[in-house]
Amino acid sequence: MSAVSDRWKRVWRAVQAQQAALPSHVVVQPENVEPLVSPVTPFDAQNEYFQVVVNEMYLTNAREWAKTYDPMVLAVTEFAYSGEVQTVPFVVGPTLLGKGIAQPQGMLYSNTRVAGIHPFAGSRFASTVILYRIVRRDYVKDLLQVVERAASALNVAAALVPYLPIADVVLQGVESLISIDDTQPIVGSRNEFGVGANPLVPSYFALIDLPDVASDELRVRGSKLFDAVTGEPFRRADYVLCSIEQIPERDDEGMLPFFEPLWNRVVQDATSSNQDSWKSAKANMLALAQAILLSPDLSQPQKFALIEEYQTTMSKYRKVGQGILKLGPEQRAALDNVCESTVAILDLE
Repeated sequence: MSAVSDRWKRVWRAVQAQQAALPSHVVVQPENVEPLVSPVTPFDAQNEYFQVVVNEMYLTNAREWAKTYDPMVLAVTEFAYSGEVQTVPFVVGPTLLGKGIAQPQGMLYSNTRVAGIHPFAGSRFASTVILYRIVRRDYVKDLLQVVERAASALNVAAALVPYLPIADVVLQGVESLISIDDTQPIVGSRNEFGVGANPLVPSYFALIDLPDVASDELRVRGSKLFDAVTGEPFRRADYVLCSIEQIPERDDEGMLPFFEPLWNRVVQDATSSNQDSWKSAKANMLALAQAILLSPDLSQPQKFALIEEYQTTMSKYRKVGQGILKLGPEQRAALDNVCESTVAILDLE
């Protein structure tokens, strides 16, 4: 078990010892979410991605909070990654929430991704979300800012491995924050999912500082919580609205650490005039394909789709390079004239 997981166990025990009032943890029914997402199906292991998002927060006594307290949402996601269960903490505080804390209506919009995009591995998955209020003192505020900035220093959507050393720093800071007098958990819950009886499905869920709120009392419209009875935004208590989202494929594979250096070499060699460059391009494409197949940050279907896509693109680049080499004297002269005209712009006074 990793040091981060051990630290998270200590933090969770401390959270339980604080004995926050039991909130309502309400999963909003799919038919009560607009726009409708149909059909809602369990995550397909190794074939789909997940992300966890803190969508919205509402504080009933906003002015009191702004004067005395800072809000902090601690989101911890535990999931299988590269053969191990990893613990990914994220802190959403005033820096990410912005300057809206003192708004009379008490609304703070976040829509902050706190975990993912990662492939769902099909085994244990747990999501913990806790809303704290932290007494506003200079040294406490500074510590909260440090923890929040550490959590957001790296893009959680890209490869997970670079984020893991930061995770321990974040949890160390959280440990210090929750040990301070007057740090109070308002609402929080921890939920485990997996396969079989309790599969992971895409959903919105709300943590509400009010007991016995039924799921048919809530609606979600545009990632905001509404009261199903009045049709108005939900305003009866403090709450945090979160979502677990299902994503068929990622479009940011270029951000993965192995991608850029390998692909750049493929492009350079594929368009080169050197006789051995095409062999080198294919060798680098093979290395890229191996890196894609071994990556824990890509789903199985997307791995094969990406390899096919980049092989096709590599062949197109080779045709471009070969086409330039076959240019006749007139075409080469035309290219030279374009180059001379472009360079002449630099000589303008």
